[in-house]
Amino acid sequence: EQIGRPSSWNEEDEESLTWEQVHRYLEAPLRRPWLLVGPWVAIILLSVAALWFLPKKYLSSTLIMVESEKVPDSFVRSVATRDSGGGRLETVREEMLSRTRLEKVLADTQPYPDTESLTRAVQKLREATTIRVGGQDGFTVEFMHHDPHKAQEVTERLTTLFIEESISARARQVEEAIEFLEAQVTEARRELDKKDAAVRRYKEAQMGRLPEQLDSNLATLEMLQRQLGVVEDSLNFNRSRQETLARSIETGAPAPGSPSQFESELADLQRELGELQGRYTDEHPQVRSLKSRIAGLQARWASATDDARKAPPPAPATNPPGAVTELQLRQATGEISKLESKRTELERRIATMRARVEDTPRTVQELESLNRDYKKLSENYQALLTKQLDAQM
Repeated sequence: EQIGRPSSWNEEDEESLTWEQVHRYLEAPLRRPWLLVGPWVAIILLSVAALWFLPKKYLSSTLIMVESEKVPDSFVRSVATRDSGGGRLETVREEMLSRTRLEKVLADTQPYPDTESLTRAVQKLREATTIRVGGQDGFTVEFMHHDPHKAQEVTERLTTLFIEESISARARQVEEAIEFLEAQVTEARRELDKKDAAVRRYKEAQMGRLPEQLDSNLATLEMLQRQLGVVEDSLNFNRSRQETLARSIETGAPAPGSPSQFESELADLQRELGELQGRYTDEHPQVRSLKSRIAGLQARWASATDDARKAPPPAPATNPPGAVTELQLRQATGEISKLESKRTELERRIATMRARVEDTPRTVQELESLNRDYKKLSENYQALLTKQLDAQM
């Protein structure tokens, strides 16, 4: 039933055949031992020959870890630029295998003294050096050479140069930042001083019109206006008195009784004051003006009484009433002249004070513009000064 097998074939013959084949395979090394031993002997001999005759090469490696700043930025802000870890480490190969750095290593270590061409020596050193970047915070420098001490020396020199130049570059960066910031701080300070001087000159030129002087100017203006009102009342009274005295001299009639006139006018003013006080407080402008008029009238009456008392008695041959009237007329005329001068001075001062009050809004705007520029310059100066201190730290 099975194709390719004789009819006399059975399972026992198949099993015995299999074991015979396995036994024959196992006995093959015994029958031909050189077929197995020969290749192993050749491999061992070739390995020994390679160890003795091929040039030896030694690999020296070092791991450089990139550490972060020791002082946090919250304490002292750094002024040296820092790349991200990946971007920074990707440039390590180009920096470490640059021709300038490799020429320094060749000059310091002499790994290829038999090579006369400097370009060839640089190429051999670059080919024997391997930079392996591992992760984001470290990289490995490997160098292969037939002399183990030279391999270690070259690797150490490569890494030392790289670290020293990195630190030196960072130091130069900070020094340049300090020099730049010092120049900026000096310039900012100069601009700030110029603006401060401009503000000071403007305040000196606008003295009396400054915003902080507005309340004082208004109070002074009100006081001057009250004084002017008192002077006007005094002037009107003396002019009326002058006319009365002049008519008395012309008609030869005796001068009117001054005490009765003063008392009548004073009574009218006090009656008017009582009416105003019934409607307003004592701080009302009309009440204060009327009180000033009453005080001025009382002062004039006291002055006139003193003048009359101090006047020399008239001669017996003269007319006593006429002499007294002429004396009072001269006094009234002199008083009018003084009051007119005082009124002119008060009007001039009132005009000056009113002009100051009216100019205050314009002064406020111009001063705010100057102060705004000064504030910006001051903030810029403080920011630069802080950066300078951070760089020095």
